[in-house]
Parts: sequence; structure tokens; C-alpha cells
Amino acid sequence: MISVCIFNETIDMNEPRKENKISLEEIKNCIRVLEILTINPQLLTSLPEKERIALMIVAGKISRPDRNEIRIRNKTIKHSRRKEIVIQERQARAATGIRLARTTPVFKAPLQISDQTDIWKNENAPKLSSPRNCYVCKKEYTRLHFFTILCVRNVGS
Repeated sequence: MISVCIFNETIDMNEPRKENKISLEEIKNCIRVLEILTINPQLLTSLPEKERIALMIVAGKISRPDRNEIRIRNKTIKHSRRKEIVIQERQARAATGIRLARTTPVFKAPLQISDQTDIWKNENAPKLSSPRNCYVCKKEYTRLHFFTILCVRNVGS
């Protein structure tokens, strides 16, 4: 369990709660305060020693993280990028014709889905960033088609 005590307030860093989120305005305010302290270092001497030491420690951890902190930061960045790609691919698959037809509350097989052949031609089809395997031939494909689990070669068969 990682917890941080900031000015007599303990924050549990393992809980992803809204209170742990920092607004852009708060970040800008911190930057402004640190810039003022670098311009006028005499302000540091007017701080109580406990707060001055806490400020130096926290600023040092941000500017010169140890190996574990670097690993955690890199892991967080990698995770958020992966999550973004997954969301984009999920949205691309959800926009295909067969999945759009399933969005009605009670699925009824459509009599005739409007002709969207020009949208799903190979050059116009949405492209995935990571390849998927075709349900029929098991070959990899990156271009989506009306049928989300088939490659373009097997759609006509």
C-alpha cells in the first residue's frame, strides 16, 4: 500500500479515485509557484523548514526519479497508449455493417441492409493497427469489412 502524507492529509495512491486526479489549472498553478521560487530563491528561506524540505524532496522526485519510479511511469504511459489503441479498434469494429445491424434492442435479422459496398472496398475500409485472424482461412488481415471477423478474400465466398 502506497500512501502519501501531504500537509497532514494522507492520500492512498493505490485507489484510482477522483480525488487523486489533478486539474490542469492546479498543474499550471504549481508551475507558476515553482517558477517564482526559482526567480526569487529568498522566498524559500521564508518557508518553515519542514515545508521547505518537503518541497525539495517532492520536486526532486519529479525531476530525478529513481529506477522504480521511472519503471512505473513508463508502464503507465505504455498502458494508456495500449488502452487508447484498444478503444479505437473497438470503435472501428463497432462501426462495421453487421455490428451496426445488431444495435437494435431486440436483434432481428435485417431483411436487406443498405448497399454500402463502396464503403467496404479494400482501399476505403477502416484499417486496424494490429492484425486479426480471419475466421475462415485463419490468415491475418488489417482491413475491416462488413463482416467483422472475415478477411476481404473470404467475403465473396
